[in-house]
Amino acid sequence: MGTRVAAQLRTQFPGLKTRQEKTKKLAELMEELGYHTGGETAAGGTAIEADNCVFHELALKNPDVCQFDLALLAGFTDSTVDHQECMAKGGHVCRFKFRPKSD
Repeated sequence: MGTRVAAQLRTQFPGLKTRQEKTKKLAELMEELGYHTGGETAAGGTAIEADNCVFHELALKNPDVCQFDLALLAGFTDSTVDHQECMAKGGHVCRFKFRPKSD
């Protein structure tokens, strides 16, 4: 499902070419969906950090819910996404690090 949503979003923003551009737009979209990212990306556009999760209660009961976000993030940015910290697993934030798929 996350992959399908990512594909739909990519068609809405065809002018985004670089990983940094895509990650910045993704942070903005996450803000619109209720995440608190500040619309910002970290480390030169290679990470997004949210201090809340719109699926938090559900993810606490079923951590597989996070796979939707990971598939969406990876599909939209055409990246490998490392879920470095997760609030559903006791973290203080949800932190996603983006890197080229070849790494």
